[in-house]
Amino acid sequence: MRTIDSNNHRGRDGELPFYMLGGLATTSVMACLAVLLLPACQPRPEHGYVNSSLLTKINAEPTVRVRIAKGVTRVRLDGPPRLSIEPRRGDHPLAARDVELNLVTPVIIDRRKGAFRVHSADGQWIIWRLPGMAIVSQSAEPIRVNGAAYPGRMVLTPVSDSDGKPANRIDVVNHVPMEQYLPGVLDKELYANWSLETFKAQAIAARSYAIDQCARNRSRHFDLSSTTASQVYGGAVAHARARSAVSRTRGFVLTFRGQVLAAFYSSCCGGIGQDAAIAFPNGPDIPPLEARHHGTTCAISPHFQWGPITRSLALLTRRFAAWGKANSHPIAGIRSIAAITVTGRNRVGRPSVYTVTGVLGQPFEINAEQLRFACNYEELGLEQLPQLSRLKSGFFEAVIEGDKVVFTGHGFGHGVGMCQWGAHALAKRGQSAGRILRFYYPGTVIERAYP
Repeated sequence: MRTIDSNNHRGRDGELPFYMLGGLATTSVMACLAVLLLPACQPRPEHGYVNSSLLTKINAEPTVRVRIAKGVTRVRLDGPPRLSIEPRRGDHPLAARDVELNLVTPVIIDRRKGAFRVHSADGQWIIWRLPGMAIVSQSAEPIRVNGAAYPGRMVLTPVSDSDGKPANRIDVVNHVPMEQYLPGVLDKELYANWSLETFKAQAIAARSYAIDQCARNRSRHFDLSSTTASQVYGGAVAHARARSAVSRTRGFVLTFRGQVLAAFYSSCCGGIGQDAAIAFPNGPDIPPLEARHHGTTCAISPHFQWGPITRSLALLTRRFAAWGKANSHPIAGIRSIAAITVTGRNRVGRPSVYTVTGVLGQPFEINAEQLRFACNYEELGLEQLPQLSRLKSGFFEAVIEGDKVVFTGHGFGHGVGMCQWGAHALAKRGQSAGRILRFYYPGTVIERAYP
């Protein structure tokens, strides 16, 4: 089988550049020649990228790079009848002499021995040595990636396993204009029957958070993930309220002292918020993201109080040790748990630091959010946790009873910034999106970053 080699833009004989296309037995010679004779790839215009969170540096709708699949071995692309594949290096098309392929869907792509393998529905089978590739729809129809539809284009970037072997896994990153991205966030982050004002508040917070992340992450190949690690994103949606909220707030962001705010939010604070500087490594220590006591504002949430959740002491010890090893934390050395106690609280009383004490008396100090992740840690060899057994927040008490640990707690998520259930409650009381945002991010200003 022959290959398309674009590592150095030269063929194996050093000639400039002749891309060779291999096909299955059913592919005609004329079909091969037709693809070879396609016009060279020209850079396609894209929206601007965010290089700074200063409001004065943003004047156009940015493109957001969202990783929708991490380290997969195979991708199935369909939706439009035909897709274009462009050679890429990072965020940029390769030189104009490179070939752009137009393929019939569905298209299956995997990666082996440092090359992409592309198989289209019309029988074409291509091996292409590239640093990356972009997938572009030939119509207005969104691209479906492994069954889910997404607006914009897809960029496939090879990634290596931790063992340093050749990059045979693929990150799939959706490059999408901000205003097309946000409805897919709101659709996943909020309940469909919540009010328009809640959706508008969420749209402004999510846009602000995304712009901050874009500015921070320019050095890597994606800005955000599509999971709770950033903000949940489901791709193309028809949800009318989500689309309306985004349209009505187009370009509006939260700012503090001239910069777009990293507007963190979580499902339910449990009545007491957390400081960004405590919850996150290098989290911003600024007044709008300081913890506040919100009382029973979010008491309508089913997560306001939770538990009891009972866990095996032996299995919890294994999770702590595994999490500690993976994150270079001293708790990797724990052998058995004697106690889990709150040893630090923020200025409004929410736990900020816990001490896990081993049976030999050795103390392991750990941040509240880190402890939640350690309690819920999963990897190969560890028993998978049922959803109802996962701790919902780092705001809890733990009591050891024999060979079990019993947790009771408050809230769902890290508790920084806007509480979504609290926003819902305030909207039900007649509060506008602007008032909701000022309640949760005091000292901020709502300003338009782009038209």
